[in-house]
Amino acid sequence: MNNNKEVLENLIHFRLPLIELKESLKALPFDIDQLVEINKFSIVEIFARYKNNEISPDDFQEWAKLVAYRTGIGFESQFEFEIINLLANYNLYRTLETNVNDYINTVYSKISKYY
Repeated sequence: MNNNKEVLENLIHFRLPLIELKESLKALPFDIDQLVEINKFSIVEIFARYKNNEISPDDFQEWAKLVAYRTGIGFESQFEFEIINLLANYNLYRTLETNVNDYINTVYSKISKYY
């Protein structure tokens, strides 16, 4: 990776395996100005990859955590911010009997009518 923006672009588009994304993020200063913005199309793209079994439920949640807690990433609107935070904070919002796969599908059902 040759710059901070490229690292963050790879993250918001989930272009690399999680292990590589995490490794590349280590090189970034934590407190940086916004360099990229995640929008509804990015989120829908990741949901589609999840629905096609290209991304596991656990990886999807871990990706959302990386996006939610990283400076340098802005959100197109409050709605995208809330969706990422719902996904990242699965353990806070789910019911005890809900597994991560069911939870992601519930979040998806909430956004699919808007996208």
